[in-house]
Amino acid sequence: MGRRAAMVLWSLALVLAVVTTLVVRNQMEAWRRSLHAEPTRAVVVVVKEVAPHQLIDGAAVALRQVSVSGIAQGALTRLTDVVGRYAATRWFPGQQVVQGMVTPDSAPAAFPLSIPAGYRAFTIADDPVTGVDHLISPGDRVDVLVAYADAAHGGPKVQTVLTDVLVLYADHVPPAKPAGNETAGGDAGTGGSTRADTLTLAVTPSQAEQLEYARTFGKLHLVLRGPSDTGADAGREGSVSQGG
Repeated sequence: MGRRAAMVLWSLALVLAVVTTLVVRNQMEAWRRSLHAEPTRAVVVVVKEVAPHQLIDGAAVALRQVSVSGIAQGALTRLTDVVGRYAATRWFPGQQVVQGMVTPDSAPAAFPLSIPAGYRAFTIADDPVTGVDHLISPGDRVDVLVAYADAAHGGPKVQTVLTDVLVLYADHVPPAKPAGNETAGGDAGTGGSTRADTLTLAVTPSQAEQLEYARTFGKLHLVLRGPSDTGADAGREGSVSQGG
């Protein structure tokens, strides 16, 4: 009986020794892996799709730990740099939020934020004739004229369709490089200044219908108003205060 008990005790001791060895080996292996593991850092990651120019709330983003080698260049690391600001582009879940994806209110990409209540942004193509030789800038006020073809009466018919309309945005593009001594597009002497190829106006829904009709069936022209112009027609529909 004593021999059998000794054998049992010896077997238990052997099992305990094996288990202890395995535990210690696993712990040592985990420790070695932790020594060689790549460090991580918290970055702001998109968790909900966000449309361009939309306000970013706390439900759209979160902080996630990302390995240092996997962090995108310019990645933002603080929620305060994102929440409460506006998206410059469309965001998709899983993206890291980098500089350039977030736009402050004052940036041109956030121009829809300046649309006065009750008005709509309406974009028209610009050229040197339509846009008063590219002199129109955001904040200017214009009258909108349309020239309709009127063959029955021997010539076109010109009509003022809107007055004192606020310009929300001018989309600027670099001019073409001059060939030789001539500036592309015939704009000699511009010195390589940028030019606008679209203009966005603040109009009411009914004005948008008028403007679309005029654009479809006629040729639009804009008349630039002086900044202090307080003419009799300044109070017609279309007059909008800059601040909305």
